Amino acid sequence: MRRRHSPFTVFNDSVHKAMMHRFSIVSLLLACLLLNVSVGYSQANRRAAMDYVNRGTKELELGNLDTALAHFNRAIELDPNYAASYFSRGLVRKRQADYDGAISDFTRSIELHPMAEAYLDRGATRKDKGDRDGAIADYNKAIEIDSAYADAFYNRGIARDDKGDYDGAISDFTRAIELRPANARAFVGRGFARMHQGDPDSAIVDYSKAIELNPRGFLGFYNRAFARKQKGDLDGAIADFNAALEINPLDVDAWFERGV
Repeated sequence: MRRRHSPFTVFNDSVHKAMMHRFSIVSLLLACLLLNVSVGYSQANRRAAMDYVNRGTKELELGNLDTALAHFNRAIELDPNYAASYFSRGLVRKRQADYDGAISDFTRSIELHPMAEAYLDRGATRKDKGDRDGAIADYNKAIEIDSAYADAFYNRGIARDDKGDYDGAISDFTRAIELRPANARAFVGRGFARMHQGDPDSAIVDYSKAIELNPRGFLGFYNRAFARKQKGDLDGAIADFNAALEINPLDVDAWFERGV
């Protein structure tokens, strides 16, 4: 049997990430405006750096990674102590799979101006490198800074599930749901952890809620099919695989699993 899709598949989608970080970058820019300009760098340099970060952010949202990177590099040249420049460049480097470069940039951003968003993204990058413990440490810091940060609980839940800490994962997904009840991803994540615990009934409840919240979400149908299959509901499983394939007809695993 082929492996079920992890809920982290959707969370790491580049377009999804770009949209999510539009507001993170803006908030960081505003916060950095409150900081004093370091000695040796003029207010004019800070404003010029801000302008390049704004330009780079627009290019990042359009998917023009090389152009965005050039703008963020210029911002750092103008003002090496502007946290938003490093944070933004880290986002680009992460999407370019330059994980070491991204971690370095998020670390420098944190040194200059600690923010939950920078810890979240450094944690996600560390997880991409396979460093689950480092990722969890960063998510812990993000939650320490912002105890209502739903994405930090969600990401920590994913990392805990990967480590086999299913109780911890379920706790984190539940907290993410409490903070953001319309978050379909968190229901998929909790259902995934419950399947790992051998509880397909509870998993089906979570997957069904995810489908109710996001009827075009592939993973809700795909993973519910496995839960139904485990319970012996083959007709229900086939119906869910059909629904998943209507959403993503190119998914080879869904075709394979429906056939067996």
